[in-house]
This record gives sequence, structure tokens and C-alpha cells, in this order.
Amino acid sequence: MALRCQVSSFCATVSSTCYQGFKAKKGSIAVRNFDSLYGNSSLKPLLIKQIFRTLLPMHIPLVLKNSHFVVVNKPAGTLSVPSRMGKADPRPVAGMLLQEQIGQRLFPIHRLDEEVSGILMFALTETAHKVANRWFELHEIVKTYEATSLTPKDEIISPSAEAILWECQLMRGKKRAYEAKYGKKSLTKAKLIICQNDTSIWHLQPLTGRSHQLRYEMAKHGFPIDGDTLYGSNRPGPTSGGICLRAVKLDFTQASGYKDFELPASISLESLAPVSHF
Repeated sequence: MALRCQVSSFCATVSSTCYQGFKAKKGSIAVRNFDSLYGNSSLKPLLIKQIFRTLLPMHIPLVLKNSHFVVVNKPAGTLSVPSRMGKADPRPVAGMLLQEQIGQRLFPIHRLDEEVSGILMFALTETAHKVANRWFELHEIVKTYEATSLTPKDEIISPSAEAILWECQLMRGKKRAYEAKYGKKSLTKAKLIICQNDTSIWHLQPLTGRSHQLRYEMAKHGFPIDGDTLYGSNRPGPTSGGICLRAVKLDFTQASGYKDFELPASISLESLAPVSHF
């Protein structure tokens, strides 16, 4: 908490003094003050990173935009929507950045974990928001994720045309998900697509929407997602703060009336392996 306040406070100070034209150049008052305060601090890299996020907001790539919805490729390391801390949380928020970027109010429909990248959808009207929420509640929109993991040396596995159904009773703790008799039913379709050298590529479809559902199931079955140290991976992720789990496809063919909202049958991102039917 103290660190977040320190970051937010300093970013606010710098923003108010040197935002126009980003004048915080070497030798400027802002930078001299920064060096005098944090020159030898272990917090300096984090503070610098947050300052640049504040002064030079990241661009959120658009995948599709019409009068009803906007679909983006969310970068790993960004929140989908603000956390409970609100403005006190220094982490970048994809929804807020996008709202400023396109100059329109957004209505969140679903979320991706901070560490996860890929397809994220927002509504642009209250009507579209209500309809899309219904689609997701009834599981009429099929979501496909792609994950990479280490292939254990003692495991003999091979790609299969058939999907595996993973089922458990899942609860969410303070940081991790765990199984419990009183947990909520969790269903996941998993398909091993490629197994090459020490790396496996999986396609995953959550049939329920439990927190950390895919991350837990991959770790439980001996394939923690690359970069996901929270669930036991010791391999690096694609970016700092990210894991190798990416939302690569939304299928709308089962969503009633999707054509009325100018949506295609599906939206896909480039993936490591072609997304096949489960």
C-alpha cells in the first residue's frame, strides 16, 4: 500500500509539472528532484516505469469496432477494469485507456486476468451491454484460449483430435484457486495441439467462468502455463508480468441475434496453431 501511494504521489507531481510535451529531460528540475529522492533506491525502476505509463499511456490495439461493440487485443500486464482500489492502484487499466483512446464510454462485459492477453470485448451502448451480458451468462459465446507449457520429461503425450474434459469443484482464495467439496463446478475442454521438444501448445475452452480456472487446471494436470509462477511454472512468460495464456477466439454463432449487432460469426487473433473445432 505504501509503495502504491508513493508511486501515485510522485507520478501526480511529475504529471502536473512536466506533462505538456513531456519536458522531463535530463537535467530538468523534475529529473533532478527525482534523482535526489530516488537515485539509489531499489524502487527507482518501478517508479520510472510507472511515470512513463502515466505520461505516455499505452495504445490498446483495436480488433473490431462498430456502433455497438469494440473488441481489442488486451496486452498482458494490464487490468481489464479498475480494481477495488480505484485511482490508488497504479496499474494500467485497458478499459480506461481505451475509453480515452476512442473518446467513448465503455460498458465492460467480461474480463481477462491481468497476466493474460488477447481478445477483450466492451459494449458501446446500454442495449448492447445488456444483450452481451446475457450471451455470456448463457454461455452462448464460445471462448478459446491458447497456452504454452513445459512438457514434463517423464510424460509421454501426443496431440489428439479429441478434446479432454476437465472437471473439478473450484474455490478462489486470496491469491490462488483451489479445490474444495463446497466449491463451484468448473468445466474445461482442453486439447493438446502441438508437442515439440520440451514445449506443448494447448487450446482451452472454459465452459464455466471460475476465477483462474484455466491456470489451475493446467497446473493440476502437470502443465503449468509458462510464466505462471503462481501455479508452479519456472519458465519465463512472454512479457514482464505476463503469462503464456492468450484469448485467441470468440465464437458468436450460438449467440442469439448476434448479426443484428453487426458482429461476424467469430473473431480470432493470430495464434501459434490454427484453432480447430472442439
